[in-house]
Amino acid sequence: MRFREDFDIAGARGFVAGLSREGFTIDLACQLAKDPLRVGTITLDISLPPGIPAPRKEAVKRAALQCTVRNTLRETTAADVEIA
Repeated sequence: MRFREDFDIAGARGFVAGLSREGFTIDLACQLAKDPLRVGTITLDISLPPGIPAPRKEAVKRAALQCTVRNTLRETTAADVEIA
């Protein structure tokens, strides 16, 4: 599976500070695993506009590594099924 979506980075820590968001994209690639069938690997490929200074690139990486969804996937998540 592969998804591509333009992304509004307005909420990412340490990045906004007056920098343009035009040209910012994220490619999301998922690899499936078996036994049981599930998403085994998720890879984000973040593209930044030209001219972004290295410290800002590191800030974007830190923000991505602290993402709520990433944190959720790293921990055991309860999954309940209820039938009424």
